[in-house]
Amino acid sequence: MQKPYQITFTIMLALALTGCATIMGFIFEDKKVEMFAAETDPIKIQEYLEWSVNRLNEEDEDSPDLLARLMPIAVTQANNIDLFDVEPSLYSALTDSLVNIAKEGVQTTDQEEWVEDGFPYDVTIDYLRASAAYNLGKLDGDTIASQLLVILRKVDSPGVQTVVIKSMLDRVESYRISPEIQAQAVTALSSVDVANLAEDTPLSQLVYLLENELVTLAIINRVLAKKDIYQLSIRNLNYILDVNEGLFIHHLDNPGSINKSELIKNSRLLSSLVLPRQAQYDGVLPKFTSIQLRAQRLLLQYVPGLYYYSMFENAPISDYSLGQLMASLEFLNRHDDYATKAKGKLVAKGDGEHLFFNHHQVMNEKIYATTKLRAKELVFNSLQKRVETRPYAYIDFIYSFLYLNYPDEFAAYLIKAVDVKYKKASLDQLQHYYGLRLSTDNEVAANHKAQIVDKISSKPLLRSLAYSDSEFKRYSDKVMPVFVANQPLALIKGLTKRNQNVKKQAGISHLVNYYISALETQPLDKRKSYLAPAGQIIALRKESDSKKIFGSLMALPITDTSNMFEQYAFSNSRTTISSDYLFLGNYLTRHKTSLTANYASRYARLFSSGVSQAKNEDASLYAGQQGIANLDAEADLQQIKAALTRRFKKISF
Repeated sequence: MQKPYQITFTIMLALALTGCATIMGFIFEDKKVEMFAAETDPIKIQEYLEWSVNRLNEEDEDSPDLLARLMPIAVTQANNIDLFDVEPSLYSALTDSLVNIAKEGVQTTDQEEWVEDGFPYDVTIDYLRASAAYNLGKLDGDTIASQLLVILRKVDSPGVQTVVIKSMLDRVESYRISPEIQAQAVTALSSVDVANLAEDTPLSQLVYLLENELVTLAIINRVLAKKDIYQLSIRNLNYILDVNEGLFIHHLDNPGSINKSELIKNSRLLSSLVLPRQAQYDGVLPKFTSIQLRAQRLLLQYVPGLYYYSMFENAPISDYSLGQLMASLEFLNRHDDYATKAKGKLVAKGDGEHLFFNHHQVMNEKIYATTKLRAKELVFNSLQKRVETRPYAYIDFIYSFLYLNYPDEFAAYLIKAVDVKYKKASLDQLQHYYGLRLSTDNEVAANHKAQIVDKISSKPLLRSLAYSDSEFKRYSDKVMPVFVANQPLALIKGLTKRNQNVKKQAGISHLVNYYISALETQPLDKRKSYLAPAGQIIALRKESDSKKIFGSLMALPITDTSNMFEQYAFSNSRTTISSDYLFLGNYLTRHKTSLTANYASRYARLFSSGVSQAKNEDASLYAGQQGIANLDAEADLQQIKAALTRRFKKISF
């Protein structure tokens, strides 16, 4: 049996030997790297390279400095023996190892040991990745160019990206072999985060240099055409559109460099980023992505003529495009004038001297004028069966631009449209609103103005009877202010003509203020002809509405109002309420000096009828009270008192 001190000695010796072996391993690897660097025998170099590949693929790296020294030596020696030709499989393994380190870095289970040895973990990992990318770029062989693209697509580190792009510049001819390879190089370049491209940094300068070598409008068109195949992300597309705009600016400054066919193709490809791929018939503004909004701006800003043409081509399947044909028309009209003033030049000056591509030259001189006419026809032909079946906001959007762009034609359309079979109150609302605005527009023909006013003024209290209370409120709030401002006489004439329908109209209270406002636009001596609606409103027995009506009537003499009171407001005494007689009494008090015997007698009969017939006893008492208070003739007073005595037995005079 061993003694305790012997066991302890054995353990300590084992530990010492293990430590020595580890240290000796480090020393051996360092020496091996030095020997590898000095080796000239091709056979031995291959052996070292096989060891190097295994070393680069170490799963638990504990010597990052050795790895950093090994990579350039391995690449140099591989080039010295033409490894690509001599041993393709080993060459492939070496490139795979370098690519993997550039993309993923290296693994270690002891980051603290790295730090203790003077190698901060994050900084060292980034350095090793950049070193792997750099040395890969130094490796001879036709496949390196594509391997650099693989790395560039996968890394976000500005340091690694800088090294990769420098290597791409060193072998830029490899990317010009074919348009497809050139396009793939540009897509890889699009992986660089725009946020990393601060001005005057090494990365931004290298990117700019590589763009100058690889980017053309034809290549950008190829990338955009195959964006789904290339699986371009938002970042990729942001970069591509950045470059696209840069090319636009370059070509505008250098008109001789423009390829018309590529420019037309580019505008169509940009349109494909803007417009829906599927049919869009919901009348709702699409929720554009940042890419779509940017592409839309590029087209409208730099190629407005082609923007309009693209919208026209897509309008049959897109409500958005149909709307843009009207919404962008004023802008396009101006730019078409600018294009004409350019007198055959490929580049024209627009608003604020902004340069844009002259569509007269890019396509042909008549393209916009022709498209504009066809677009106008398309929009007008789409109104009834398409536009007017969409949500309110979309109809309003289209109508607003028809009002601005084609006022006379729009008025002619509305003259017929307002008589189409009733569909919905909101459609009537918009048609009447814009029709009334057009009725005072100087660009609308006089006969169209007269017809549109005649048509619309016949609708309130007739077509509007189909509206609910809330619908009539919305209609009144939208249409009536314009009616009062532009055609007040036509409004009160129409309401007077159909006054018998006041009691049938849901939400009639919403009309009261507008009726009064329209009435008060007329001279005092003309108002008596349009008081029937006032009487009908009072007859509805809504105290708040009656109060407003009586307030307006205060300006009119008894000779103008008495017939209305008798025929409409108080024709049915059974339904009267207390406030009716109070308001009438106030009115008579105001005009008592003009209350002749004839009119006094008529009002005595009115008050007596209220006393006798009003279902509401309070109303009956108020009728008696106001009659006695406002009439002086003994015969008139006796008539009212007798009515009171008959109804209220306990009352005696």
